[in-house]
Amino acid sequence: MKLKYISGLPLEEENNCLMSDAIEIPEVDIRTIEQAQDVLMERVSKPQELYYMYRGLSRHADLEIFKEYNVRYDITVIPAQKIGKEFNKTIGHYHPNVPGSDVSYTEIYEVLHGKVHWLLQKVDFEKEPQEVLDVLLIEAHHGDKVVIPPGFGHISINPGEETLVMANIQASNFEAIYQPVAMAGGGVFFETEKGFLKNKKYKNKFKPVLIKAKKYEGFGFAYHKPMYDSLILHPEAFEFLTRPQKYLKEFEEYIKILKNK
Repeated sequence: MKLKYISGLPLEEENNCLMSDAIEIPEVDIRTIEQAQDVLMERVSKPQELYYMYRGLSRHADLEIFKEYNVRYDITVIPAQKIGKEFNKTIGHYHPNVPGSDVSYTEIYEVLHGKVHWLLQKVDFEKEPQEVLDVLLIEAHHGDKVVIPPGFGHISINPGEETLVMANIQASNFEAIYQPVAMAGGGVFFETEKGFLKNKKYKNKFKPVLIKAKKYEGFGFAYHKPMYDSLILHPEAFEFLTRPQKYLKEFEEYIKILKNK
């Protein structure tokens, strides 16, 4: 699978491995079934390997831009396979707040190959069970870009018959928070061939409604370019990732557009 034109980097994917004859590929981080047991609808023993993460990809000439703007470019490969009755998915996580702020770091994703369902969830952790405050279920395809707004945990699901390859850009100075999703036994919904099933460990009044990924020009980055190229040409347009507290109006507008409000 050639990814050069969609990603902006001289990359290929084969058998879940990224390859390049022009840039250094970072060591892969493999998520296994053992690491995912707490977030599955049912405990299973296969497949052993769920998905593959390559963090901090870049051309050598671009390293100073990533360092100056405190961001990181990653690629995740999610094979088309089942985890018991569920479609293959990531473990799911939240982001911490920006220091000195009550607004969490954000993230942007781009589909390089395949189809994805993103489950975005905002919950009240202080209540038992966790109370669901908002849910966005977004379907995205080749070339689509989706921003994760502040406060939303997120899970990536591969519901298709092809390998899902997706890129993301985020601030490089924080660690993801996995505990809330694990404590609730997974996300607010599980996706199976029969559709989305509620996770009964949440207090959840929302119905699973899939919405399409939509363009939003308010953040300033170029939708028509590969995300990597857009970052290198105009890194200032990605400030919403490192200083999301300055873009609360834009995030509010973006959510309304996604919901067609």
